Amino acid sequence: MNVRFGTLDKKVQAIETRVQSIETNVGTIATRVEVIEARVGALESQLAGLRSDFAGMRHELVDTQHEFKRTLTRLLESLFSFLTDTRDLMLDNDARLKQLESKLA
Repeated sequence: MNVRFGTLDKKVQAIETRVQSIETNVGTIATRVEVIEARVGALESQLAGLRSDFAGMRHELVDTQHEFKRTLTRLLESLFSFLTDTRDLMLDNDARLKQLESKLA
């Protein structure tokens, strides 16, 4: 009987050793999972910051585009007005020149 208990005791000790080894491995895995979760959390925070920065830059770009369009429209209107005024002055000058030429003739 002692031999049986001795054999069983050795088997139980071997099983306990294996269980301890498995527990150690599980603890190592749990630690690694915690590290990975921390890294994922940091990445999520960085991603949220990048999204916020992108949204801000996008709004700035849209505002800049609108301002550029307004400025360009104002400049084109000024150019058109200048060209129209110049044309009108040239037509008036041509008319006066013809009038003077007709008086001389």
